[in-house]
Amino acid sequence: MLNNKARHMFPGGNTYKGFYSYYDYILPQEKANKIIILKGGPGVGKSTFMRHIAEDMLLKGFSIEFMHCSSDPDSLDGIVIPEKSIAMMDGTSPHIVDPKNPGAVDEIINLGNFWNEDSFLKDKDKILLTNKEIKKTFARAYRYIQAAFSIYEDNVAVYNSAMDHGKANALIAKTIGCIFGNTDVSNSEGKKRHLFASAITPKGLVNYFPSLFTTKKVFVINGKPGTGTERLLERVRLAATERGFYTESFYCALNPDKLEHLIIPDLDTSLITSNKYHNANGYSYYNENSDSSCISNSNSNSNSNSNSNSNSNSNCNSNNNSNNNNGNSNSISENNSSVNYNGNGANNETIDFNVYLNKSVLDKYLEIINFNKNEFEKLLEKAIQTINQAKKYHDVLESYYVPNMNYAEVTKCRDATLARVSGT
Repeated sequence: MLNNKARHMFPGGNTYKGFYSYYDYILPQEKANKIIILKGGPGVGKSTFMRHIAEDMLLKGFSIEFMHCSSDPDSLDGIVIPEKSIAMMDGTSPHIVDPKNPGAVDEIINLGNFWNEDSFLKDKDKILLTNKEIKKTFARAYRYIQAAFSIYEDNVAVYNSAMDHGKANALIAKTIGCIFGNTDVSNSEGKKRHLFASAITPKGLVNYFPSLFTTKKVFVINGKPGTGTERLLERVRLAATERGFYTESFYCALNPDKLEHLIIPDLDTSLITSNKYHNANGYSYYNENSDSSCISNSNSNSNSNSNSNSNSNSNCNSNNNSNNNNGNSNSISENNSSVNYNGNGANNETIDFNVYLNKSVLDKYLEIINFNKNEFEKLLEKAIQTINQAKKYHDVLESYYVPNMNYAEVTKCRDATLARVSGT
């Protein structure tokens, strides 16, 4: 169950499309009792304001969703208190948020009310110049990310041409049967939420998998770009929606249109795309030498119960080219490697699309694949370095605001807001 008290994610990301926002899904208007939008310049204390309230509410026993900033993952862009249907978020650039239903749902707290405006005059030219540098630097970073994405897409095309999509489709259908069993289509569609589990940040590629994927059942999806991992996720999500299940969708940090991970809370089930870019604090999502059970559509003499019932937590694997009926099998994947998910002691299955790649096609384009991979990683690293430079400029910008803030008054406002939020 999703009963972990602190969950961490990104509501926006630095992508090939530039800064991409899923802010509307932090807490939808129709579900919210209150959405508090914080305004004010850099360094006025918006992130600290939210973090203090979040940590206090955690101590009171409430669950908290921490929405991290992709341009500084140590900073918060928002928090959600699910039990109270209350959210608080940074409403300043680049994720400008304004009230949609003022009074009924939204309110604004302007921390700019607590600065000494006259003191800014001496630094006006420096502030304007620094803002221009930040804008130019982010634009450069996004050009690097766009270039990296173009090269990445060439490898997508190569792997796609080598893929046996018919067998992949059968695997997808089998997985859907495994997850949903005989669950009927509902008269009402399930709701969908869209966010990022990972982001391209000044610190590199950052993700919060351990706090998110805590379900009892975890399907770990292994597949090269272009093999169809996102098609599996999209079809599972569609099946869940048709059956009335709420889903949480998490998108690729590079491509915000590509579905990468999915949680179906009511089924206590997660599906995670695993690759070498997804690692977090001792949790290994990509292990080239591990063994794991595997859902597969390979020929087998074993008995599979993937469509026999609607229990989403049942063992759904099939034994590949084997007479073994013990419910476990060696996973089949490229170079006999597999993916091991070590999160929260979950009951895991590996779904491997690489087994359906035509090796002769890959060998033909091996030089191109390796060239593309190396150039992609160089460009992505350059983008990360450039975003880090943008953060340094942003730190300079904050230095012009911090000395002019009355933080004692900010603290009073924060404590008053906490009292209202907690109902004390």
